[in-house]
Parts: sequence; C-alpha cells; structure tokens
Amino acid sequence: MAGLTFSKNNVDTIGEILNRKSSAAQLLKDAQTGLNQAFEADQQSPEELIFELFKVPNRDEACIGKLIAVLKSFGLREDDPRLKPMMEKIREIEAEQELLSNETKDARHWNLDRAQFKSCVSGSLVIITQALRNNLIVPSWHEFVEMMREIYVE
Repeated sequence: MAGLTFSKNNVDTIGEILNRKSSAAQLLKDAQTGLNQAFEADQQSPEELIFELFKVPNRDEACIGKLIAVLKSFGLREDDPRLKPMMEKIREIEAEQELLSNETKDARHWNLDRAQFKSCVSGSLVIITQALRNNLIVPSWHEFVEMMREIYVE
C-alpha cells in the first residue's frame, strides 16, 4: 500500500493546527510509519493509529476537534457526505454527554476516550486515511487554495 506523503506546507499547516509546529513533522512521520506498518503487518488497526496521532499526552484520550481541524486543512468540510458517519457519531456522543451533565458543550473541543474516538472515526475511516495519507483528488489543499488566491488577486 502507498505510504503517507506530506508537503512542507501540509506539515506546517497541521503543526499550526495542533499547536505543536516544532514536532508536527515527527508526529506525521510516526503516523506514516505506523499506518504503513499496520497495513503491512496488521499490527494495529487504522483507528488505533489515528487515535495515537491525536492522543492527548499522558492520557488515554484523543481530541476529536484536532482531527476535524486537520481534515478541514485538507479541504474536507464537516458537512462532507463522506464524513457524515463520523459527524453523526460525534453528535450522538454530544447528546449523551449533555444528558449526563445537563450542560451543552461543543463536541469538537472534547477529548474522547479510546473507544469513543475509534467509534467516531470507524464510519468514515476511508476518507480519513486518504486525507492523512495526502491521497485526495487535490492532495495539497492548502497549496491549491493559496494558488487560487494568487490567481484571483492577479
């Protein structure tokens, strides 16, 4: 299976999104290595590797909002039909949490436990892995948008 490839702009963008610009390149390299190994050796599920990519340090939780932000940086919108299963699951978890806590919170800012996070990404796994591999129709979305801006300004 083809490996993950990221342009410098994508790495910088993801780094800014994750607020870890200095370590984003290593984070993505580790994710690439892990995803390749999982597909080749069947060691870990892709859901597990995506969880590890967005994991909160020293906790068994991952930030679903950071995943959404990274997907947006690749040109995917929350209302993209391919992300519908993930977004529906997030809304389902949001409704459950609101019932338990009697307060409304934006689910995209939550840290989800391993099971919740994996259940969210599993329904949209194909498009998420394609985006993280930079294997979309427009692979360098950020660069594409900048190029279109330049053309429009001229």
